[in-house]
Amino acid sequence: MRNSLCVLSCTFLLSACSSPLDKYQLPEITTSQILVTALYNSRKLLTDNDKSSKKTSFKIQFHGQSIVKGIKEKRIKATLEDAFTATNFEIINTARSGLQVPQLLPLMAEDIYPQHADLLFFHAYGGTETGELEQYFENLKTHFTGDVIIFNHHLSYPEDKKHNKKLTDLEDNTSIEMEKLAVKYAFGFIDLRSEWHKFLDLNKQVAPQDLLRDGIHPNDDGKLLLEHILMTHFITAIQTSEE
Repeated sequence: MRNSLCVLSCTFLLSACSSPLDKYQLPEITTSQILVTALYNSRKLLTDNDKSSKKTSFKIQFHGQSIVKGIKEKRIKATLEDAFTATNFEIINTARSGLQVPQLLPLMAEDIYPQHADLLFFHAYGGTETGELEQYFENLKTHFTGDVIIFNHHLSYPEDKKHNKKLTDLEDNTSIEMEKLAVKYAFGFIDLRSEWHKFLDLNKQVAPQDLLRDGIHPNDDGKLLLEHILMTHFITAIQTSEE
């Protein structure tokens, strides 16, 4: 495997290295073999594009709820087209703010399948304990033809200590369940929660709430960090050969 799952530098961050995240120390990110294997089709498409004399297209869909809604398509497009110069990326964000997995589940035929994306990034809350998340993944496995990347929860931090602990414990547990289901259905998985903790460990001057606008939703720096983690994992996995 090339460079033992090589680590990207910040040169891929948001297409240029001058960003508000430059004031922070960014953790080295090593992607998993699970993600590398799950992106076989995407890797082949992007590799074939690099060999072609004509630019071709690659469509990425982001879906979920409000956390995903905050991801900026233009920044993602610029980052990816800087890394893969032979490809035109179409980035769409169909996330529905306020809807958790149980509410998103009956909308799959409307939200997901007609888009015919080459790759889907998905995150949403809910449905882990009541079965809707697994049903969502099963439907994707059956009806969606592109590659899938699931990412788990970033670190929320409400001010109320009792609520904070309850929410943290819930998100810790459901993040683990999301990973188990992603592995079960052979989807790619990004442990966003772990990377978020690494960032905070490296930047002791940053409190968890400094990356949030309301205790739950990422603020501008939080959105940049979220995008950096997702794109670094994705680009690394595409540029890593399978064993």
